[in-house]
Amino acid sequence: MKNKFPEYQQINKEKISQMWSNSLFVFDTNLLLSLYRYSDTTSKEIFSVLDNLESRIWIPYQVAKEFYKNRLTVLNEQEKAYSDFIKKINDIKIEIENKHRGPYFSSKLLNDFQSVINKMDVELEQKLSSIAVQKQRENDRINDKIESLFEKKVGTMLSENELNETYKDGLKRYKLKIPPGYKDDNKPEPEKFNDLVIWKEIMNKAKEEKTDIIFITDDRKEDWWLINDGKTISVRPELIKEFSTITTQTIHFYKPFQFLEFSNKFVGTKIGKEVIEEVKKTFENPTGQTEKIEISWLLSGNCVNIESIYQSMKKEGYEVYFRENLGGTFYINTFLPNNPDLARRFNDRYLVQLENQEIIVKEHQIFFV
Repeated sequence: MKNKFPEYQQINKEKISQMWSNSLFVFDTNLLLSLYRYSDTTSKEIFSVLDNLESRIWIPYQVAKEFYKNRLTVLNEQEKAYSDFIKKINDIKIEIENKHRGPYFSSKLLNDFQSVINKMDVELEQKLSSIAVQKQRENDRINDKIESLFEKKVGTMLSENELNETYKDGLKRYKLKIPPGYKDDNKPEPEKFNDLVIWKEIMNKAKEEKTDIIFITDDRKEDWWLINDGKTISVRPELIKEFSTITTQTIHFYKPFQFLEFSNKFVGTKIGKEVIEEVKKTFENPTGQTEKIEISWLLSGNCVNIESIYQSMKKEGYEVYFRENLGGTFYINTFLPNNPDLARRFNDRYLVQLENQEIIVKEHQIFFV
């Protein structure tokens, strides 16, 4: 039975070891762009792995094209993220330094805090300056390194006929939800077919070179990965089967942090746990944006009425926590998706209910977590 459905089976250890020795390593656009999102230390560590594999790395033409197209967008995202963080730190700094409002802190504690904040300001401003320099391509260290590594290791653009055939094929595949690419079906043409073009290029390369492929992708969507109950189980079996049928070769997929973990084992690199953890966190949240909004209320009033509000939130499916404090006060903490408009509507609705129940809101805060 297993022999008839190899696409559902795990590759054995011997084959994995063989692939690390002989396969071509292929990288997607998101991985290259994420090199701008990582810390300098982590980017250098990843480049060290690529240096070790330099004779066996390759990217499709479409990947290189998307890298150049989206490079400035990612740099702008990083610039905004650092600017926003600097603003948050300065807001906290102003709040704590306001001696006319409680709570009050000792001079030593304030001085220690000021010292830490100043160091953070310097480092963050340096990072912002570095990003501004990187926007000019002639001063972009990451861009230069990528261009150097992949010199003469970029695929050839598909011909006009090949692209048109791929787009036609994509229309049929997307209707049937055949991976990859159908999760981009809402994008305009031909952009919606970019993942499919990359997939076709990879298969063409494997067939021409008669080589197995190890594909490292930073894509998390279900048109690449088999996802069940929110957990990634494996690569989509349809991809494994199609690749084998068309190329007679084997393909194996890694997420970026998995690639680094296994490079330690098979290449002899010494990538640290902190680096791997940073890459994993970036994979899970590439833009660095917060995933949830927390609304916290400190309430006083009739316990039964407060409990009723809590049960109402819980019944409607909100992630909500309730805690009674000493002194007859109560905390209700609610977590919502990171949608400010949703948070505002939720807030307004329940504030009215609290007021109608004559419940006093002693403290009300909103956090991004």
